[in-house]
Amino acid sequence: MFCDLQIETIKRWELIKHFSRMLDSQTIKICKENSSIRNLKIKNIEYAIHQAEIMIKESKMSPEELSFLRKKISESRQDLGILYLMK
Repeated sequence: MFCDLQIETIKRWELIKHFSRMLDSQTIKICKENSSIRNLKIKNIEYAIHQAEIMIKESKMSPEELSFLRKKISESRQDLGILYLMK
């Protein structure tokens, strides 16, 4: 049982390291050490994604602007995945 848990933890951290380019190393370190900061970061990213999606639905942006905003949403979702794995 303990061995399975240890292997699962190692797999999670390998995944986090793989995608850590999305979040800077200092932010990752702080989020690992402090769950309240991690939770605040999660809430902020979720809010930003929601607001960006509203902007896409309501505005008449150029294709380049829409592409940029969608890319940022995608990157933010990857950041969220990393932060969720730290829980």
